[in-house]
Amino acid sequence: MLGITNRACRLLADILSGETGLGVVLDGQDSAEDAGLEVKMCNVNTDLAERGVIRYPVAYLYVERLVNNLAERFRTFSGVVRLVVEVRVSRERVERIEEELLHQVEKVLRVLNLHRGDWGYGVFFGGRYEVSFSAVKPGGKGFIQAARIGIDVNMSVE
Repeated sequence: MLGITNRACRLLADILSGETGLGVVLDGQDSAEDAGLEVKMCNVNTDLAERGVIRYPVAYLYVERLVNNLAERFRTFSGVVRLVVEVRVSRERVERIEEELLHQVEKVLRVLNLHRGDWGYGVFFGGRYEVSFSAVKPGGKGFIQAARIGIDVNMSVE
């Protein structure tokens, strides 16, 4: 199963950091001083992540769930992979932290909308996602807030 989760996660990481990914100015809405969103492939809580050196804003990418519903007979895996992009922003003050988080989430959603369809290697993204937001709490540079973007991709592997 490791190959399945690694494949889906790596494809999304490549999309987010690729030519038409987060580093590209989309729709002219990003300012020149806008901080780039770094993508890391790991599922780590805020407290553990804080032990290392972190540059905010940051996005953690990981697989949350696999469902092998055997939609296609005689396949090793044919089902749904739930990917999560957890975006975290941090500021010294509470003011405008939510505005920055919403901006970063919008960037991720714009990239996802650009990449609906076949991602290759048996992975297909239909365009559905779910976003949930956490409350502001102490951490990071002073305060931290996060948003989880859940993405279901269909995958078929021999």
